[in-house]
Formats: sequence, C-alpha cells, structure tokens
Amino acid sequence: MEFQHFVITQFNLKYFPQVTYDYDRWLAWTINRVGFFKQYCFPSMVGQSTNHFTWLLYLDIDTPQSVRDMLPDVTRYPHIHYIYIDGYPQFDERYVKDVQEMCPPGTEWVVTSRLDNDDSMHQDAIRTIQEHVKLRDEFMVSLCSGYVYDHNTKHLSHYYYPDCPFISLVENIGQKKNIKGIFYRLHREWSCLRFHLFKALREKSESVVFVHGQVLWMQVFHEGNVSNSFYRGVPVLGKRDLTPFGLSLESIPLGIGSFRHYRNYVFWKTYFRVLFYRLLKKS
Repeated sequence: MEFQHFVITQFNLKYFPQVTYDYDRWLAWTINRVGFFKQYCFPSMVGQSTNHFTWLLYLDIDTPQSVRDMLPDVTRYPHIHYIYIDGYPQFDERYVKDVQEMCPPGTEWVVTSRLDNDDSMHQDAIRTIQEHVKLRDEFMVSLCSGYVYDHNTKHLSHYYYPDCPFISLVENIGQKKNIKGIFYRLHREWSCLRFHLFKALREKSESVVFVHGQVLWMQVFHEGNVSNSFYRGVPVLGKRDLTPFGLSLESIPLGIGSFRHYRNYVFWKTYFRVLFYRLLKKS
C-alpha cells in the first residue's frame, strides 16, 4: 500500500480529574463495555478480509488487572495493540504521536479511522476504506450505510448517515510535522461530511467520498449506549445474516407496523437524500 492505516479506539478513558469521578461507576461501565467489545467489536475486526492495518485501543491506566485479564488476548494479532494512558486529557496528543512513531521511515501518507468499542464492522469494511482512499491531504472516507442492531430484540434498522462515526482521514505525513488525526474534530463537525444532494450530483468532491453501496458497519443499541436511538432510518423487515459482522446469528425481522416508530424527520430526510442519490447514480 502507498499509505499506513491506523484504526483508533478510545476504550474507557476517564474524562474527569481523579478527585471528581466516580470510580465504581466508571469500573462498572468498563466491565459492561468489555462484554460488548468481546461479543461484537473484536470478532468483527479480527475477521477483516485484510490485516494490513494497525488497531490501537487506548485504555485508562486505572483499569484494574482483573479487567485487563478479561480482554481478548491479542498476542496472535501483531497489528492490534492495547495502550494504557492516564485518562482522556492525554489521548489527542498521544495517539497522534503513536501513529507517527509507528510509521516506517519514508512513509508519505497515513490514514486514521475511528471505531467505538461496542460497534461491529463488516468483514470488508477496512478493505473498502483502503480502496476508496485518495492521496490528497485531509481527504475523507465516510462509510455512510449501516445498521443499528438492538442487542435485546435482535432487530435491525438500516440507516444512511453521511457524517457518521465511521470515517477516515487521509494525511500527507511526509509534508507535515504533526498530523491532525481523525479525532481532531467530532464526527459531526467535519464540514465536508455534510451531504448536499444537488451538490453531490453536480460535482465530484475533492475532499470526501461517501461509500453508500454496501452496509459496512453496525452500531449496537443497548441500555448503556444512551447517546443513540434504535429508530433511525427505516426498519429491516427481513432476516439478515450477520456472519459478515463476526456474529453467528440472524437478525429477527421487524413488522410493517414498526414504521410508526420511525418518526424523526431529520433521519428520514437524510435517508431519502442518500437513497435518491444512489438511484440517480445508477441510472
């Protein structure tokens, strides 16, 4: 490859000073997330159709040994690394430094992607990102088609999400002293990820590609994931084999009556803008 590719995960970094955070609550949250990580995220990443990437997972140094022992063993996977740091304030500077130091001498281009510890990636997700990379500084790849999976009911929603968390940033490390990295901005704050239908039809963007032809990620909706809603996009009415996401199961279809729960205008507007764009591109 003409570039080095890094996937970055903030696992359980504390946001608060030692004197203010609730250690027991944070520890319980961490243990809960380890369970989801082992069930959904880790199997999907070790099952990728390419291993030409490096996955850096940042955990807090206060993570007790008993919890560290619960994490999957990565000794068989030389491209996966657990890295322990002192809370979130160290994260931005540290992961950029690690990426730059892990690049072989002479590396010109680097790609950083983000991934939450409770989400799943399709087995071809990493390969697809790499196939869509263009060697332009601060070019972005958005995997904008994905599922929302209800952990309890095994139901699915399908969602087009252009400014989703499943994004990647291309940078010219050969010409920069320091790269920005994919966490330089929150995923909703990258201006190039705002999808404008007529602009997208009229011109080919020089700054971003929206990969919309295949479902390549699956956000897991559960009681500990308070920032997400299950009812986004449209309900999936048929069974889906989730083996490509590292899961040995099928989803349970939703009924036609479930459409009444999908009332959020913003989600519907986004979904049909991208769907309309796909149909016009095919015609």
